[in-house]
Amino acid sequence: MQKNKIISLMFLFLFAVYTPLFARREVNREKSCFSNQRLLLGAIEMYNMDNSEMLHDLNDNVQDILIRGKYLKGDILKCPETSANGKYYSQGDLCEDGVIYCDYHGSSEHDSKGNKIVPPSAEFQMRERRKEFQQRMYDFIPFILVIAVVAIICVMIPSKKKKRY
Repeated sequence: MQKNKIISLMFLFLFAVYTPLFARREVNREKSCFSNQRLLLGAIEMYNMDNSEMLHDLNDNVQDILIRGKYLKGDILKCPETSANGKYYSQGDLCEDGVIYCDYHGSSEHDSKGNKIVPPSAEFQMRERRKEFQQRMYDFIPFILVIAVVAIICVMIPSKKKKRY
């Protein structure tokens, strides 16, 4: 019985320590996605400055045009978030004030009120809430460790039961 309690407490400890590490990986993928959006927009702006026929939106042919013109080096029209398989789209005219966005992360651009121009998907928003919970949990790790150590000590100390005759 004591071994089961110790094992379950160890799993709790490992969960508390490693959960925030997974959240960091998702943040890096989001930043990489926003970086790809800016790269695409910059490549399209450079193409539009160099050519008389301008690119007004992001479609399937744009990537080939940008690679042939050496504005892009490779395929970046897919979001780096492997579980979402997000794809990039455009909203508005890219020659003016249009934005590029991911159907998973939304746009990296914000309006005057600080809101994303294209909001992220519901799945992404749920992950964000999970990351906030994980961060709050990460803040409580010292307390969890103390409680786990005290619980392990309490389990390991044999209790003295009085014998009745």
